[in-house]
Amino acid sequence: MRHKLRTRLLQPGSTGFTPRVRTLAAWLVAVWLALVAFGGLLAPTLAKSFLSEQLTRVLGREVSIDKVSISPLSLSTRIDGLSVKDRAGGEQMGFGQLDVNFSALSIAQAAIVIDGIRLQSPRIAVTHLGDGRFDVSDLLDSWLTDSGKSTSSLPRFSLNNIQISGGQFVLDDRPKGVRHTAESVNFSLPFISSLPGKMDMFVQPAFSAVVDGAKVTLRGQAKPFAASHASSLELQLQNLDLSGLQPYMPASVPVHLKAGQLATALKLDLTRNADASPTIGLSGTAQLSGLALTEASGAPWLALDRLELALDPTD
Repeated sequence: MRHKLRTRLLQPGSTGFTPRVRTLAAWLVAVWLALVAFGGLLAPTLAKSFLSEQLTRVLGREVSIDKVSISPLSLSTRIDGLSVKDRAGGEQMGFGQLDVNFSALSIAQAAIVIDGIRLQSPRIAVTHLGDGRFDVSDLLDSWLTDSGKSTSSLPRFSLNNIQISGGQFVLDDRPKGVRHTAESVNFSLPFISSLPGKMDMFVQPAFSAVVDGAKVTLRGQAKPFAASHASSLELQLQNLDLSGLQPYMPASVPVHLKAGQLATALKLDLTRNADASPTIGLSGTAQLSGLALTEASGAPWLALDRLELALDPTD
């Protein structure tokens, strides 16, 4: 028995789809293009205005933003040139650029999942006014009050690839007549998460900065949400000028700290025991060099070329 193979030839320009399917496909493409256009053109303008107004209201300070970019396809948002003015009109805080990449897994995980956060050139300037009050005390008081009222449990989140680079922090201590700076502030954190399965994984932060001319490096690992709270921190400090601490010496101390440099290579280990008591171990070395103490009159009181201290937690 012979079977004939019947072939249906499509006419030129035909797709083989029914008119209803073609109409539905056209509508879907139109909606998708509209979302892309809204996200790429209209949403950034609206977001810029909304963020500026809301931050100004919440902070009680003028907030300006240069540009907001939103990419619906890559689920990313970028904010350029944010600046917050202080009450006198100068800049109190701001940053050059903030990139946030959201993850589609947020829906599947029922949590806040972010694939990457990159903050470039953050700037903070704080002034100590005296009596333990700062020009940002109103913000701190408000945040502390709000956090004290919160009784909600820890939210589900997973933040990944956190990077802060080129930061600058300035503390103007007016009562003491001292100005402290932290420059070239860099911070990185591969991830931090409250999701089950990741709470027992070590979080490994890294921090570096130049504080009042001294290089400071911090590296560690911790389990902040685990029952043990197991953590360790390594501190590397190079040649911190101790004479800057003289304004903070009590007036009752009869000697003045004229010179001295401190360098450290310390490691701190912390674990919480089954009875909730902590176990703390400190090890490493600390070196004090060029120490010079004088009497109130300026006469030499003590001079020390070098002193080294070694710490062993087993001792």
